[in-house]
Amino acid sequence: MGDSTGKSRSKLIIIDRSFDITSLILHELTFQAMAYDNFPIRNDVFTFNENKVQKHVFFDQRDKLWNNIRHQHISTAVITVSEKLKKCVNSLRASAAATNTANGSSVGTMSNAIKAIPIQKKKSEKFSIFMSVLKNCMDFYGEHLEEICVFEQDLVMGETATGEKIKYNIKEKLTYFLKKENVSVQNKIRLIILYILCEDGVPKDIFNELVQNAQLSPAQVQTITNLNMLGVTTITDGERQKRSKPERKQRVDENTFQVSRWTPLIKDLMENIVENKLNPDQFPSVGAPIDIHKPSSSRYTGQNVTWYKGKDSTKHLRSRVILFVLGGVTYSEMRCAYEISKSSKNCEIVIGSSHPLTAMDFIQELSKLDKP
Repeated sequence: MGDSTGKSRSKLIIIDRSFDITSLILHELTFQAMAYDNFPIRNDVFTFNENKVQKHVFFDQRDKLWNNIRHQHISTAVITVSEKLKKCVNSLRASAAATNTANGSSVGTMSNAIKAIPIQKKKSEKFSIFMSVLKNCMDFYGEHLEEICVFEQDLVMGETATGEKIKYNIKEKLTYFLKKENVSVQNKIRLIILYILCEDGVPKDIFNELVQNAQLSPAQVQTITNLNMLGVTTITDGERQKRSKPERKQRVDENTFQVSRWTPLIKDLMENIVENKLNPDQFPSVGAPIDIHKPSSSRYTGQNVTWYKGKDSTKHLRSRVILFVLGGVTYSEMRCAYEISKSSKNCEIVIGSSHPLTAMDFIQELSKLDKP
């Protein structure tokens, strides 16, 4: 894509939602994903009550602070905003002190100090309200998700946070959560789906036991079995062997959060595309395969078409990979596109779909699959 000879090549990759259901069902704890998954956000507005007053925060894509913290783990985002707030308060105090010691100061110095006060106040208010949003997220995590998230990560990773074999009985631990009164029905459904995905299906008697322990209604049970329509085996006859799982890259290190060890499959896919290691059997090309890092020899780009975005027209044009996910894209997958684009010098990842998708949205859509 571009408007000159020697432009970088681009690739369009189309996948459907069944490519990775696990990442959709898991609880993600980066700020944006966690907020949209667990709170009723409408039109990008986060609403909460503080001191008996209802407050609203707009998650604006043009906002520098929001863009800076939305892909951070919530605990990291708390530190980031806290430091910015502290710095802002110190600047506000310095400006106030400068106006109080006007003697001997020039008019210009005093004027600048006075002008800085409302600007710093506005920033301080903004940082404070984001701290309140993050506090809501942290409180929700501590009250409803902490135990669940550790179990989920053990389940999908097949090992504990220390890399050891899981010694506890997974089914018994799952049953513990399914029987807990303070675990929501939606989270119980998510846990059962995760267990089914990791086991590649479960025998009918075990399935019945799980849904009974969770006290699910017939409609909610049907929602889970509707996974069959997406190619997921929910109930097995006990004789079928598990399907082999794709080999994953080792990403867990000492800096990885215990509750965030899983990486969406799409990140592996993105890295393979950037490194020209895409499996042609799994992703056959329409036409001859191309190397996105080699310049195109075609001179025709289409009438009045320009793809380059930037102020410096002489700047190196990175190749572009466009990933389109049929059936909805998760916020964690958007984060992966951001991370790969940021780390790659030669390739930009553009990810899109018909709509953003949370686990709650997916379960609601799943419940309708058996309807005419």
